[in-house]
Amino acid sequence: MSKEEDKLLDHSYDGIQEFDNPMPTWWVGLFVLTIIWAVVYLFYFEFTGMGPTQLEEYHSELAAAEKLYGGGDNGDQAQIEIALMTSAEDIAEGEKIYKMNCASCHGQTGEGSIGPNLGDKFWKHGGDFKSIVNTITHGVPEKGMIAWEPILKTKKIVQVSSYIDQKFRNTNPPNGKAPEGEEYQGE
Repeated sequence: MSKEEDKLLDHSYDGIQEFDNPMPTWWVGLFVLTIIWAVVYLFYFEFTGMGPTQLEEYHSELAAAEKLYGGGDNGDQAQIEIALMTSAEDIAEGEKIYKMNCASCHGQTGEGSIGPNLGDKFWKHGGDFKSIVNTITHGVPEKGMIAWEPILKTKKIVQVSSYIDQKFRNTNPPNGKAPEGEEYQGE
Protein backbone atom coordinates (compact mmCIF):
# COMPACT_ATOMS: atom_id res chain seq x y z
CA MET A 1 0.00 0.00 0.00
CA SER A 2 1.16 3.43 -0.74
CA LYS A 3 1.63 5.85 2.06
CA GLU A 4 -0.70 8.78 1.79
CA GLU A 5 -0.29 12.08 3.52
CA ASP A 6 -3.05 14.11 4.98
CA LYS A 7 -2.90 17.66 3.68
CA LEU A 8 -4.63 20.21 5.81
CA LEU A 9 -6.15 22.99 3.75
CA ASP A 10 -5.65 26.53 4.91
CA HIS A 11 -9.28 27.38 5.45
CA SER A 12 -11.86 26.41 8.05
CA TYR A 13 -15.58 26.87 8.36
CA ASP A 14 -17.23 27.13 11.76
CA GLY A 15 -14.08 25.78 13.33
CA ILE A 16 -13.98 22.69 11.09
CA GLN A 17 -10.76 22.08 9.22
CA GLU A 18 -10.74 20.29 5.86
CA PHE A 19 -8.27 17.68 4.69
CA ASP A 20 -7.35 17.18 1.02
CA ASN A 21 -6.79 13.43 0.72
CA PRO A 22 -6.33 11.82 -2.68
CA MET A 23 -8.68 9.00 -3.75
CA PRO A 24 -7.25 5.48 -3.49
CA THR A 25 -5.56 4.34 -6.71
CA TRP A 26 -7.75 1.24 -7.05
CA TRP A 27 -10.89 3.36 -6.81
CA VAL A 28 -9.71 5.80 -9.47
CA GLY A 29 -8.73 2.87 -11.72
CA LEU A 30 -12.18 1.29 -11.30
CA PHE A 31 -13.83 4.62 -12.12
CA VAL A 32 -11.78 5.03 -15.30
CA LEU A 33 -12.55 1.43 -16.28
CA THR A 34 -16.31 2.03 -15.95
CA ILE A 35 -16.06 5.11 -18.18
CA ILE A 36 -14.18 3.10 -20.82
CA TRP A 37 -16.74 0.31 -20.54
CA ALA A 38 -19.62 2.78 -20.98
CA VAL A 39 -18.05 4.23 -24.14
CA VAL A 40 -17.49 0.75 -25.63
CA TYR A 41 -21.02 -0.35 -24.65
CA LEU A 42 -22.59 2.76 -26.15
CA PHE A 43 -20.59 2.36 -29.37
CA TYR A 44 -21.37 -1.38 -29.70
CA PHE A 45 -25.10 -1.25 -28.98
CA GLU A 46 -26.21 2.24 -29.99
CA PHE A 47 -23.98 3.53 -32.78
CA THR A 48 -23.12 0.37 -34.72
CA GLY A 49 -26.25 -1.67 -33.92
CA MET A 50 -24.10 -4.82 -33.80
CA GLY A 51 -25.39 -5.91 -30.40
CA PRO A 52 -28.97 -7.07 -29.86
CA THR A 53 -31.42 -4.69 -28.25
CA GLN A 54 -33.20 -5.65 -25.03
CA LEU A 55 -36.34 -6.42 -27.01
CA GLU A 56 -34.42 -8.67 -29.41
CA GLU A 57 -32.80 -10.48 -26.47
CA TYR A 58 -36.22 -10.93 -24.87
CA HIS A 59 -37.69 -12.44 -28.04
CA SER A 60 -34.73 -14.78 -28.53
CA GLU A 61 -34.92 -15.97 -24.91
CA LEU A 62 -38.68 -16.42 -25.22
CA ALA A 63 -38.21 -18.51 -28.38
CA ALA A 64 -35.55 -20.62 -26.66
CA ALA A 65 -37.85 -21.21 -23.68
CA GLU A 66 -40.75 -22.17 -25.95
CA LYS A 67 -38.50 -24.61 -27.78
CA LEU A 68 -37.14 -26.06 -24.53
CA TYR A 69 -40.39 -26.23 -22.57
CA GLY A 70 -42.86 -26.55 -25.43
CA GLY A 71 -44.91 -23.47 -24.57
CA GLY A 72 -46.23 -20.74 -26.72
CA ASP A 73 -49.41 -22.27 -28.05
CA ASN A 74 -51.44 -22.69 -24.86
CA GLY A 75 -54.83 -21.18 -25.42
CA ASP A 76 -54.01 -20.03 -28.92
CA GLN A 77 -56.74 -21.99 -30.67
CA ALA A 78 -56.56 -19.83 -33.78
CA GLN A 79 -53.08 -21.11 -34.66
CA ILE A 80 -53.79 -24.82 -34.21
CA GLU A 81 -56.68 -26.48 -35.96
CA ILE A 82 -58.80 -28.43 -33.52
CA ALA A 83 -59.45 -31.67 -35.33
CA LEU A 84 -59.88 -35.24 -34.21
CA MET A 85 -56.56 -37.08 -34.29
CA THR A 86 -56.69 -40.67 -35.48
CA SER A 87 -53.06 -41.77 -35.81
CA ALA A 88 -51.91 -44.57 -33.51
CA GLU A 89 -49.14 -42.35 -32.08
CA ASP A 90 -51.57 -39.57 -31.17
CA ILE A 91 -54.04 -42.00 -29.59
CA ALA A 92 -51.23 -43.68 -27.61
CA GLU A 93 -50.03 -40.29 -26.39
CA GLY A 94 -53.63 -39.36 -25.51
CA GLU A 95 -53.93 -42.59 -23.51
CA LYS A 96 -50.77 -41.74 -21.52
CA ILE A 97 -52.08 -38.27 -20.78
CA TYR A 98 -55.49 -39.66 -19.78
CA LYS A 99 -54.05 -42.28 -17.43
CA MET A 100 -51.72 -39.75 -15.82
CA ASN A 101 -54.19 -36.88 -15.40
CA CYS A 102 -57.80 -37.99 -15.90
CA ALA A 103 -58.18 -41.61 -14.76
CA SER A 104 -58.20 -40.70 -11.06
CA CYS A 105 -61.57 -38.92 -11.52
CA HIS A 106 -63.05 -40.58 -14.62
CA GLY A 107 -61.79 -44.16 -14.08
CA GLN A 108 -59.37 -46.28 -16.09
CA THR A 109 -62.04 -47.29 -18.60
CA GLY A 110 -63.99 -44.02 -18.48
CA GLU A 111 -66.62 -45.48 -16.15
CA GLY A 112 -66.64 -42.39 -13.94
CA SER A 113 -66.01 -42.09 -10.23
CA ILE A 114 -65.67 -38.52 -8.96
CA GLY A 115 -66.10 -37.28 -12.51
CA PRO A 116 -68.85 -38.32 -14.93
CA ASN A 117 -68.99 -41.50 -16.99
CA LEU A 118 -67.26 -40.97 -20.36
CA GLY A 119 -68.38 -44.31 -21.81
CA ASP A 120 -72.10 -43.70 -22.10
CA LYS A 121 -73.97 -41.44 -24.53
CA PHE A 122 -74.82 -38.76 -21.97
CA TRP A 123 -72.66 -35.65 -21.77
CA LYS A 124 -72.93 -32.78 -19.30
CA HIS A 125 -71.04 -30.18 -21.34
CA GLY A 126 -71.66 -31.28 -24.92
CA GLY A 127 -70.69 -34.56 -26.53
CA ASP A 128 -69.19 -33.36 -29.79
CA PHE A 129 -65.41 -33.37 -30.15
CA LYS A 130 -64.98 -29.59 -29.86
CA SER A 131 -67.03 -29.56 -26.66
CA ILE A 132 -64.76 -32.23 -25.17
CA VAL A 133 -61.71 -30.14 -26.10
CA ASN A 134 -63.35 -27.04 -24.63
CA THR A 135 -64.24 -28.82 -21.38
CA ILE A 136 -60.69 -30.09 -20.93
CA THR A 137 -59.18 -26.74 -21.90
CA HIS A 138 -61.30 -24.57 -19.60
CA GLY A 139 -62.30 -27.13 -16.99
CA VAL A 140 -65.44 -27.11 -14.87
CA PRO A 141 -64.29 -25.31 -11.71
CA GLU A 142 -67.70 -25.52 -9.98
CA LYS A 143 -67.49 -29.32 -10.22
CA GLY A 144 -63.80 -29.54 -9.26
CA MET A 145 -62.30 -30.09 -12.72
CA ILE A 146 -59.34 -27.81 -13.28
CA ALA A 147 -58.63 -26.01 -16.52
CA TRP A 148 -55.86 -27.96 -18.22
CA GLU A 149 -54.92 -25.13 -20.60
CA PRO A 150 -52.15 -23.75 -18.34
CA ILE A 151 -50.72 -27.24 -17.83
CA LEU A 152 -51.03 -29.04 -21.18
CA LYS A 153 -50.19 -27.73 -24.63
CA THR A 154 -53.08 -27.54 -27.08
CA LYS A 155 -51.77 -30.54 -29.02
CA LYS A 156 -51.80 -32.69 -25.88
CA ILE A 157 -55.34 -31.55 -25.04
CA VAL A 158 -56.46 -32.55 -28.56
CA GLN A 159 -54.66 -35.90 -28.21
CA VAL A 160 -56.41 -36.76 -24.94
CA SER A 161 -59.74 -35.53 -26.34
CA SER A 162 -59.24 -37.77 -29.38
CA TYR A 163 -58.46 -40.71 -27.10
CA ILE A 164 -61.63 -40.10 -25.08
CA ASP A 165 -63.74 -39.68 -28.22
CA GLN A 166 -62.42 -42.80 -29.96
CA LYS A 167 -61.83 -45.20 -27.08
CA PHE A 168 -64.61 -44.43 -24.59
CA ARG A 169 -67.62 -43.09 -26.49
CA ASN A 170 -70.60 -45.50 -26.25
CA THR A 171 -68.54 -48.33 -24.72
CA ASN A 172 -70.75 -48.61 -21.62
CA PRO A 173 -67.92 -49.79 -19.33
CA PRO A 174 -68.74 -52.16 -16.47
CA ASN A 175 -69.55 -50.51 -13.13
CA GLY A 176 -70.24 -47.27 -14.96
CA LYS A 177 -71.54 -44.28 -13.09
CA ALA A 178 -75.18 -43.38 -13.68
CA PRO A 179 -75.87 -41.19 -16.74
CA GLU A 180 -75.50 -37.44 -16.25
CA GLY A 181 -76.31 -34.67 -18.67
CA GLU A 182 -78.07 -34.83 -22.01
CA GLU A 183 -77.99 -37.64 -24.52
CA TYR A 184 -75.68 -36.94 -27.42
CA GLN A 185 -76.81 -38.42 -30.74
CA GLY A 186 -73.80 -37.48 -32.85
CA GLU A 187 -73.57 -35.54 -36.08
